[in-house]
Amino acid sequence: LRSAPGAPGGAVACRAESASSATSRRSDVAAEWRARDAEARAGLAEQKAWEAQAKAQRLERRADDGSRRTQALESQVRTAQEARDGLETELHSQEAASARREALLRESLATRSEALRRSEQVQGGAQELLSTRSREAEVWVAKA
Repeated sequence: LRSAPGAPGGAVACRAESASSATSRRSDVAAEWRARDAEARAGLAEQKAWEAQAKAQRLERRADDGSRRTQALESQVRTAQEARDGLETELHSQEAASARREALLRESLATRSEALRRSEQVQGGAQELLSTRSREAEVWVAKA
């Protein structure tokens, strides 16, 4: 289909072929640019996917760390509650023992007070008897 430039209609055919060639080259260049652009976008998308995956892993690690910390805190709270419950039980036990000791001391004091009162009565009676006997002895001595 190529005609020589000197032949009739040859220059037109050459220019048409040249224009067609240029269009084809522009089309090829545009296709190449589109392919490069698509590769760049694919690379960028792949990079973003890796970044998203890395971020997801960091968030997962943070969540795991948070979960472990939460479990440790919950364990500490349980331990503190158990210690508090133990202390409350011990306090109630000590209060009950103290109340028992106080009751025993009151009972002992009451018993000792009663014994002292009786002792004073006996002593008073003995003093009175001694006085009476002493007067009787004086009367016997005076009669004798």
